[in-house]
Amino acid sequence: MVLAVLALREPGILDAHHRAESAVLLAVELIIGVATGAGWAWTTRIWTEPDGVVWTKSTRASVAVWIVGIALRIGIYAIGAVLGLHQDSSALMCALAATLLVRGGILVWRAQSLGGVNRPAPAYGDGMRPVRRERA
Repeated sequence: MVLAVLALREPGILDAHHRAESAVLLAVELIIGVATGAGWAWTTRIWTEPDGVVWTKSTRASVAVWIVGIALRIGIYAIGAVLGLHQDSSALMCALAATLLVRGGILVWRAQSLGGVNRPAPAYGDGMRPVRRERA
């Protein structure tokens, strides 16, 4: 979410001289970001440990999704360069934010569908004994 806020507050997200064309490329970039996030989430292994902790691990298919996504983004930047559009890094940050938000949402939905866990997963440090403070 922070990436999206940082990207959207930058004035150079659209080329001032080619607004329509840069808006189309931004929309395509966002679609690629959403598709990459969804592909990454659906190709990720997900499981729950007996204590309720959810784990994920990317697969070779996840790597392929990333390679295709990067290749498509390079193609978008090449098209923009051929059209003479000024392309700022904020479009890439916005698409990356979309990728991470979609991946996170799908993984949370998949984790909830695993079922069997009616209590929240423990946080780091739960169940540890308290430590006395030392005085200097």
